[in-house]
Amino acid sequence: TQKSDVYSLGMMMYLIITNSEAFDEIGKKKHSPMLPNIIIKEDLKPQFKCQIKPSLKKLIERCLAKDPIDRQTSEEIYNLLAYSND
Repeated sequence: TQKSDVYSLGMMMYLIITNSEAFDEIGKKKHSPMLPNIIIKEDLKPQFKCQIKPSLKKLIERCLAKDPIDRQTSEEIYNLLAYSND
């Protein structure tokens, strides 16, 4: 769905901006094909280990919202990235 695409985009933005994999610590502890289910069930969020613009952090966090209704639309993401002043 579009909302799962937004979640994937959030994960890609996190990877590119932080230059680190999300949930790297969990993955090393729990080598399991069920890792995505654990992340969703426990509503885990990646930890930002470096400083990034607050607006970008907020965008990524909204893309990774557990409830798909809380995620932005692709149009909202485009507008935030294309027309934001910060």
